[in-house]
Amino acid sequence: MNTNNPDQKLYNMNVAHILWLLGFVGLFGLHRLYLNQIGSGTLYFCTFGLCFVGQVMDLFTLKFMVEEANAKLNKAREINNKQKAENTTKQIDNPQPIMEELEMKLQNHNSEEPPSYQV
Repeated sequence: MNTNNPDQKLYNMNVAHILWLLGFVGLFGLHRLYLNQIGSGTLYFCTFGLCFVGQVMDLFTLKFMVEEANAKLNKAREINNKQKAENTTKQIDNPQPIMEELEMKLQNHNSEEPPSYQV
């Protein structure tokens, strides 16, 4: 998952634990890749979880890694929402062009003759 996408769901602790457990069958570092820790996840995969010691240590730190990844994701969402709000405010600051366009549409609509129906 990528923290650049603020619409994604939060990281799940259960998924992280399941991926951590896959280290016992030789798939080391998947939990780190899931938490967007690409460098250390690749390192774990290539070094058998840093000779399995790092894999065991991650059992005790996994909760904090998930919380940190979720905090980063929430921060990205906050920044994205702030930027959206600023863009919306900029558009509403000058409503004159919008009002002029609406008035022109209303005038065009009023000037049209209603269709005549022949029976």
